Amino acid sequence: DYQAFDQYTDAVEELEAVVERGRDVLDPETIRVLEENLEVIDQAILESTEALAEDPGSRVLLRLLSETMRRKVDLLQRTAEIIIANT
Repeated sequence: DYQAFDQYTDAVEELEAVVERGRDVLDPETIRVLEENLEVIDQAILESTEALAEDPGSRVLLRLLSETMRRKVDLLQRTAEIIIANT
């Protein structure tokens, strides 16, 4: 559903902006770990999207993509909360 994807994209953009503005609040090691985790999540999203393009009717792939996108939002949201709490 495109509306859900748009909401996900909006949420990610907003949270990434908060994280980017607050990078100086975080320890460099924390930033490194965060970036590594986001890279893994982004790769999983890309692979799930590609697989879903090949099999658009797959409920399993759609659920996997949704869960992975939710993980990215959760990670960014927790990071943003830490930044906000420390500013």
